[in-house]
Amino acid sequence: MPHPKKILDIIPPKDFGDKIRAITPKIEQKPKRKPIKIPVLKLSIVFIILLLVGGVLTIHFVFQKATITVWPETKEVSITQRIVVATEIEEIDIEEPQIPGVTLSIEKEATQLFDATGFKASAIKSNGSIRVFNERSVTQILIVNTRFTSEDGFVFLTTKRIVIPAQKGSTPGFLDVAVVAAEPGPDYNIAASSFSVPGLAGSTIYTMVYGESEQAMQGGSVGDTRVVTQEDIDKAEESLIAIVTSRAKRGLRAQIPQGFVLADEAFFVDVLESSSAIKSGAALTQFNYSVTLLVKAIAFKTSDLEELSRSLLADAAEEGKSLNSKTFYMIYKVKDLNVDDGWLDMDVTSSADSYVLIDTNGFIELVAGTTPFTAEALLNGEDGVFKTQVNLSPFWLTKIPAASEKTEITVYVD
Repeated sequence: MPHPKKILDIIPPKDFGDKIRAITPKIEQKPKRKPIKIPVLKLSIVFIILLLVGGVLTIHFVFQKATITVWPETKEVSITQRIVVATEIEEIDIEEPQIPGVTLSIEKEATQLFDATGFKASAIKSNGSIRVFNERSVTQILIVNTRFTSEDGFVFLTTKRIVIPAQKGSTPGFLDVAVVAAEPGPDYNIAASSFSVPGLAGSTIYTMVYGESEQAMQGGSVGDTRVVTQEDIDKAEESLIAIVTSRAKRGLRAQIPQGFVLADEAFFVDVLESSSAIKSGAALTQFNYSVTLLVKAIAFKTSDLEELSRSLLADAAEEGKSLNSKTFYMIYKVKDLNVDDGWLDMDVTSSADSYVLIDTNGFIELVAGTTPFTAEALLNGEDGVFKTQVNLSPFWLTKIPAASEKTEITVYVD
């Protein structure tokens, strides 16, 4: 028998609204821990302190240093040595001793005017020129010492026989004639004048032969006259040779090769010519003198002389001592010269301060680990030491470092 069917009635759920609440599990929370706060200022101070301590330790162990200055005792060493400058060598010869040199030469000449200083009593006649006219149709001969009288009566004489041309047409013949006063003295220094020939007086040709001067007569005097003396000539020679020698030396110095020097006594003067046309006693106020000179010299390098002198001086120093080059001094004097043979002989004096060579490594070992006071006392007791000074760095350091590389020694030579 069939089962009866079941009918299911589906009824939608009711809306309970807010009556239904979500049920969530309740979780228990732990309380939060508060952060630990360190003050920034305190942290900075700690950092700075650590930095300073580290810096001090670094400076103390890494940068510690001792500086020791040593002043050695000094003693002057001086020698005088004969040194030859030779033109035939090219290099310094310590054994001889010699240095190379070169020969220079120059020729100079000059003429100069000098004053005469002598005087002598004199009576000088005036002189001049007269133009003599001839109005005759034939030539006129006048013998030597023919007299011509001026308008004022001063007589002048011809100095030689003369022939005056004849008149041509209406033009008189004429000739310029040299005349000299009949007497000495300034009175005969007359102005231009007309002249007659007294020897023709009384003859028909007296008025036909006459003279005229266009310029004054001159030179007449009585008294002391300036003359050239032998002393004047000798002094002129000496003076001019000195002047030309000086010029020649300047000329030679201008020719010196670079690095060379000419000593004042290294010149040789050869007088090729020395003369004057004027003789002693000439009545002149001035006269000329002439000279021609050949000047030679031997030059050398100062550096060569200094190098050789330093070597010789070093050889003369005591063993174990050194020379202070800053105190080196040298002078030289020429003793002899032969330019033709090419040598110059000099006395050379050189000097310098010497001092004991300082054993810096030995000094460093000696004072390692000692106080500055002890180190100075130890070093001052060493031979050849004048004084010492110790400086430590950094300033709080009380002893010289034991490590030798941290100590430095400076040798100071004044």
